[in-house]
Amino acid sequence: MGIRIAAASTDGITIDSHFAQAECFYIYEIERETFKFIEKRNIAAALAHSEAAFDKVRMLLNDCTAIVVSKVGFGAAQYLLEKGLRVFEAPYPVEDVMKKFTEKEILN
Repeated sequence: MGIRIAAASTDGITIDSHFAQAECFYIYEIERETFKFIEKRNIAAALAHSEAAFDKVRMLLNDCTAIVVSKVGFGAAQYLLEKGLRVFEAPYPVEDVMKKFTEKEILN
């Protein structure tokens, strides 16, 4: 099994969701120089800026090493990092971002 990344997207094409407002994440797996789509996970948006709300999302993404969002607040990013989940802001097409993760070996 490779490294899993969750992309916050409304359509699976562009990373266009703020962490606290994301209603779904598209899960990708990176293995060596390739990536593949695994599944779409619908979640209730965190909306509240509390550790309990952030933790609920984190637990739904517990098999992921990182999340990619269009934007994330400092408090949420810090909390997620402390819990071992890397956070990236990259409001670009999902495919381009996944290619960068594989080409640059960002998570290795």
